[in-house]
Amino acid sequence: MEELLTACLVLEELTICDGSWQNGEWCRTMSSLTLKKLTIKSIRFNNSVMSFDTPSLAYLEYTDVVPREYPIVNLESLVEARLDLYCPRFHISNPTNLIKGLRNVEVLEISSIRTSEMLYHFREAIPVFSNLIRLTITTHFYSYHWKYFPILVKKSPNLHTLIIKGPLPVFKSEGEYGSCPVKVLKITEYVGTIAELEKMKHFLEKLSSLELVKVCACAIKDKEKDRITKDLLRVPRSSKCNIKIKFCEKTK
Repeated sequence: MEELLTACLVLEELTICDGSWQNGEWCRTMSSLTLKKLTIKSIRFNNSVMSFDTPSLAYLEYTDVVPREYPIVNLESLVEARLDLYCPRFHISNPTNLIKGLRNVEVLEISSIRTSEMLYHFREAIPVFSNLIRLTITTHFYSYHWKYFPILVKKSPNLHTLIIKGPLPVFKSEGEYGSCPVKVLKITEYVGTIAELEKMKHFLEKLSSLELVKVCACAIKDKEKDRITKDLLRVPRSSKCNIKIKFCEKTK
């Protein structure tokens, strides 16, 4: 891989969709001065190390088992990152340098619950995301635990948009949000249960700077739509906060 990248003098985009390149305990190094877009989709467990020496990289989509360590992380130009990282052995795998290396990102998507768990375990490594304006968190079930979420929000002083992609988690977040700057909240799958409604009340209370809440509600019958609409519009909020509701069919 290193020899290939060295030979590609003007390479700007690279996609890797296999685990075979990381067998054994090899040192995997992405090193390119010109690379701007990198997609890695690899889920094979390994005991290797991984480096990113990509100073021009603007977009990173990265699915992987967290390696033993990331010795070199040069992501100074990174604008957007989508992460789906699995850390099965916290006592061996160490993503600390990678987490710190994301500090300049403007758009961040945490694409799995396992990535969230990793961030919480290595929460001391989370940097101040001074440039982060949009954060997307993918959830896959209602019992998703948000214990890391307040930590991440407090480290994002300029966060403008928060997108919850999937079912609205009903567990309470641990900790305080501080002075949260989020102005736009988007919920992609809202069913309207009592627990979800309580979570919405929690969000509107804690995210005091909200100006717009966009909810994609899953309902078909008019009676159900009316109930969801009335419940949401009754949630206490500041006078500057508007709620927009769009209905779609329930997901299977």
